[in-house]
Amino acid sequence: MNFNYQKICLDLLKNLPQRTKEVILRRFGLTSGQRETLESIGRDFGITRERVRQIEKAGFLKIKPKVKEYQKIFQYFTDYLKAQGDLKKEDLLLSQLGGKKFQSQVFFLLTLAEPFQRFSETEDFHSLWTINPHSLN
Repeated sequence: MNFNYQKICLDLLKNLPQRTKEVILRRFGLTSGQRETLESIGRDFGITRERVRQIEKAGFLKIKPKVKEYQKIFQYFTDYLKAQGDLKKEDLLLSQLGGKKFQSQVFFLLTLAEPFQRFSETEDFHSLWTINPHSLN
């Protein structure tokens, strides 16, 4: 399936206050392709990284109700992960779903919706996404 990831992300963000929108765009690299840290964004805004995190969280709460409008894309992600045994290494998942251009958008969308869970890299495992935490066993 082909989805316009950029358009979907911008639609989800369009009604947010400008600063909230900019924080999320930068945190997820939705325009630049490079995710930025809470620290660097806070420095630019003259606020603490904790305040940036709070702004991001508030933005997510405003976006969540709109996620229902895009169930087809989330069902596609779910079906893809099911076909992969319910989990997939993050870099492979993002490149297979988003190609070279839209990995940041796919990461953002996965972050928004249930049942997707991200597990950060550890000494034993690469970063991965799952729809079933029991699959890790």
